[in-house]
Amino acid sequence: IHKSKLELIMSLEADRMKNIKLIEKEFENEKTVVLEERYSRIDNNPSALLSEQINAALFMNHPYRKPIIGWEHEIKSLSLNDVMKFYDKFYAPNNAIIVICGDVKLDEVVRVAKKYFGSIKPSKIDERSWTNEPTQHAPRGVVLKSKNTAIPVFKRYYLVPTYTKSKKEALALEVFAEIFGNPLTGMLFEEFVKNKKLATSASAYYYSDGFGDTSFTISIIPKKEVTLNDIASHLNKYLEEIEKKIISSDELKKVKKRLVNETIFAQDSLYMGMRIFGSALTTGYSLEEIINWPDDINKISLKDLELYVPKIFNKKSSVTGYLLPVKE
Repeated sequence: IHKSKLELIMSLEADRMKNIKLIEKEFENEKTVVLEERYSRIDNNPSALLSEQINAALFMNHPYRKPIIGWEHEIKSLSLNDVMKFYDKFYAPNNAIIVICGDVKLDEVVRVAKKYFGSIKPSKIDERSWTNEPTQHAPRGVVLKSKNTAIPVFKRYYLVPTYTKSKKEALALEVFAEIFGNPLTGMLFEEFVKNKKLATSASAYYYSDGFGDTSFTISIIPKKEVTLNDIASHLNKYLEEIEKKIISSDELKKVKKRLVNETIFAQDSLYMGMRIFGSALTTGYSLEEIINWPDDINKISLKDLELYVPKIFNKKSSVTGYLLPVKE
């Protein structure tokens, strides 16, 4: 959008924030669209469906156990009145973050924002109280059998803290996830694909955003002659010795450099730059923490990894998922 249209866009967004008008027919049509999206992205995608079921088992108390798009029965039962109540409460300037990136001046952006959003009354939003996960006493397992896949998949999720819950630990987990789970160079790939030749792919991911706890996930696709039980057995033995795996200081430096460079290069895109800042600000990061993230990543040491990595693989706080093909 050209900078000359900034005021027009601000006026449209301010109007959308408080003056939206919905009619029943349009609402029902849009609800059908959301249902179809759920069917295509989750219900008809066995891997996504397995992840949804694992998530529901991993979080015993936290609202993250609920899928973002919602359960099918909830979408179907949603009324226009429900939506308007949500809109009236949460669509307000005091609950919004505007991120603008491009050839604009701060003073002009502030002036236009005040002009169009300043007259909108703030909404009364109670301070959010995030539920904590109880102590988890036993590992859980999920088995999904599906006719919609020909490929078995192994997944395991571990409950770990977000950045807002434990900053130093989250930074260490971000670095370790790259060392351990990179799909082309990670320790899992080296062990399961390259050395033992048990799998066609092996990777791990960590999602640091959010409030409270999040997941550290492992995903492995076995070779044809290898069962998911074989994968689980070998993974358990491998993780029992994870503390003995030596990570060199040179490797740590390379990984940290790669993480920082990827984030910097991503900001070459106006959209990705805005997304990084907007997503982080809405999940508890301060502006200072976002700006200082590269420096904080570079401060992670081998001692930090030695301290935090063993905490990840707590079997009692894990869910293992099997996706099994079923022949018609």
